[in-house]
Amino acid sequence: MRMHRWCSLALCWVLSAAVLAGETLPPSPPAPAVKEKPAMNLDAFVVEQWNPGEGAVKLEEGLLRIDTQEGQDGVHVWLKEELPPDFTLEYDFTPLSPSGFFLLFFCQKGLKGEDVLAPELLAERKESTLFRTYTLGRAGYHISYRRNEAANCNLRKNPGMNLVKQQPLEDVLPANKTVRVKLTKQGARITLEVDGKTFMDYTDPEKPHSGGRIAFRQVYPSSARYGNIVLKELK
Repeated sequence: MRMHRWCSLALCWVLSAAVLAGETLPPSPPAPAVKEKPAMNLDAFVVEQWNPGEGAVKLEEGLLRIDTQEGQDGVHVWLKEELPPDFTLEYDFTPLSPSGFFLLFFCQKGLKGEDVLAPELLAERKESTLFRTYTLGRAGYHISYRRNEAANCNLRKNPGMNLVKQQPLEDVLPANKTVRVKLTKQGARITLEVDGKTFMDYTDPEKPHSGGRIAFRQVYPSSARYGNIVLKELK
């Protein structure tokens, strides 16, 4: 017991002597950095609409809010970040209206592989509506995950608006309830999950699309908020 006390006193004396002699003691390890999630910023998106009266896009309480009115064109809200070949896109989705039509357009390119956000393609009006432009004049997929009060899920491949899979569902995505949506594209396989439940699982057997752009689409009387949007590349 005395030996332990002596050792403790000797250690205190050595440390005190080092301080008095001006020697610098090893610094304490730095506290771990706290990373803050970047705030939602409209600069991260490109809003495309042909008839300005049919859609409004804004930030509300730090979330992306999209409101569309009756009409054929609605609105596409594109992520400026390009899609990697394989990816997951996750986001919180809160429908605010009992009715509405909500879709994702992804792996979108021009028919010759052009960037759909290039000014000349955004200005092109060869088709009669915004929807026809991306179903007939562009290549990619689009998937619906809520129409009015139904949760039916249709996956189509473009150009041609080819219905490659239809998944009738009994569950409804109710207004004012937030769900987590996850779209995964890996190789030829496409899956869509809502709160961990699979809405769609499809493997494209013929020349699957890859890369390109992704957009939230709303049309007809529809209101929703989108938050915690995370795009990840899959290796």
